[in-house]
Amino acid sequence: MAQHTTQDIEARLKQVRARIRKMQRFRGLMWFAAALLLGLLLAMAVDVVFAPVPPGVRWAIFVGWMAVLLWTLKKGFGPVFRRLSLVRIARWLEQRHPEMDERLSTSLELAGNQAVSPELMDALLEAADRDVGQVDPDTEVAPGAGVMKWRRVVIACVVVILAALVIRPAVTARLLLRAVAPFSDVGNAGAVAFEIEPRGIEVLEGDSIEIRVRFDGEPELVMDLESGETIRQPMESKEGVWVYRIEPARSGFRYRASAERSESDAFEAKVWPLPRLRSTKLTLEFPGYTDLAPVERALGDQIEEVVGTTARLKAELNTLVDEAWLVMPDGGRSRLEVGEGPSGIHLKGEWVIQKSNQGELALWVRHHLGREIELARFEQKALGDEAPHVVLLKPSRPELRVRPDESLELIYEVTEDFGVAAVFVEIDAGGKGTFRIEQELPLKLDEVSEFQRYRGGSRLSVGEVMSRIDQARQFKFRIGAEDARPEELGGPGE
Repeated sequence: MAQHTTQDIEARLKQVRARIRKMQRFRGLMWFAAALLLGLLLAMAVDVVFAPVPPGVRWAIFVGWMAVLLWTLKKGFGPVFRRLSLVRIARWLEQRHPEMDERLSTSLELAGNQAVSPELMDALLEAADRDVGQVDPDTEVAPGAGVMKWRRVVIACVVVILAALVIRPAVTARLLLRAVAPFSDVGNAGAVAFEIEPRGIEVLEGDSIEIRVRFDGEPELVMDLESGETIRQPMESKEGVWVYRIEPARSGFRYRASAERSESDAFEAKVWPLPRLRSTKLTLEFPGYTDLAPVERALGDQIEEVVGTTARLKAELNTLVDEAWLVMPDGGRSRLEVGEGPSGIHLKGEWVIQKSNQGELALWVRHHLGREIELARFEQKALGDEAPHVVLLKPSRPELRVRPDESLELIYEVTEDFGVAAVFVEIDAGGKGTFRIEQELPLKLDEVSEFQRYRGGSRLSVGEVMSRIDQARQFKFRIGAEDARPEELGGPGE
């Protein structure tokens, strides 16, 4: 006698379970689609019938619609995620077919139970196999009347929306967008009657704004100000066009045209602040030979520094610009770096003060709207480092008579801008030669003055001088000094 198992029973019950899951998903989909399309049509109908609908009402409808959709998702698709055992399916089939006499569920429950007689179990499984063989999943699990009703609702909604798109595509598209995006700037159904120019504005502070509207009627301009206030302004008719003009513009706003129940799309008028300097810092780094520490100060009306000084400018602006540069006295441009940091928009640049670029300089920027604006103008003067000035204090007479065994006491003062690098006595014996005798550097006088003053002294041996100029009986001498100015700056000065 053949041994029977639950394998065929379980396979057929699994087919029934798959069919049940499919119908559960179909029912949830129909519920969700019906809620989606009915809510969409309701929002569109309210937008048409009660136009113009305030934004708060549009948001209320949208939020309520989303709440219904979430509830529908939970209610419609919740059963799909619940556990559905084969025993439970068997009992459901037995309720539909009493003639099965609970053989399906009993065979599944007693399968593998050693306490049950094998002959009895085999007879039970044989009968259950005959019962389950008569089960058709598609017949047992068919869409109910309720599901088919919601299916017809979905089809009807789709037909209505498609018909509206065919008959009034522009209006329907607007209503659809306004329903699903209450935050959008799209106008209501009457917006198609407006022609607005320009559709979005960007100007600089102080410029004029002109808005033109073509409409068969008398529109108003509705303006949402940056302060949160909404105002309505009448428009003036000029040659068949309605015009509203603002001059000068000080702040931005959103605008739309309105007439009776019709409202146009909303656009933005952006008023950019006119570029201005918030702060400036000019760092002056003097040539190394001057031994002067860098100086920082604000950019004023004039820069007057020694030749070779490096000027570094850092400025903060109130708004972003695309480009910045310095116009030099010769008409050339020195580009500045434009950047954005925690403190805002900043400019950076540097140049070297030379005799060739002294004169009037101007700081210019270019806004992203294309306007070039002058922010500052200042005078630059390059000061030359004057050569040291030496005064011989002793001897004071221009002509001296001395003996070969004498020595002359020399006392002198040197006036210099930044420092003395060398002091010498220059001997000139006419045709018998010229030479220098290096001297020790003089001491700086401890006094407050615009220039640095030094005083030094030494003794000049007449015999030594005569020995170097072939015993010449007459010679001239002078005290000279050199500063530390490098060659590239025209030094040293003497």
